[in-house]
Amino acid sequence: MQCCYVNTSTRFQIVRVADVSSNFLERMIMPQARLIFEADRNDHLEIHTGSPISSILSDKIPCHRVAHQEDHSR
Repeated sequence: MQCCYVNTSTRFQIVRVADVSSNFLERMIMPQARLIFEADRNDHLEIHTGSPISSILSDKIPCHRVAHQEDHSR
């Protein structure tokens, strides 16, 4: 499924998709930036927040909670 995550913080974040069946995803997301990605329903999005030298796991979100909703009203 297609997912969308937005970094609403004022710090950069490193996001990783855990439990990926066939691919590994790790990206750095700048503040207020958006990431669109593919994931399985049972995968988890790990959010690591911090500085370039160190970061901490600040959240772990099931990917089905960030499933991207297309606008089909057109």
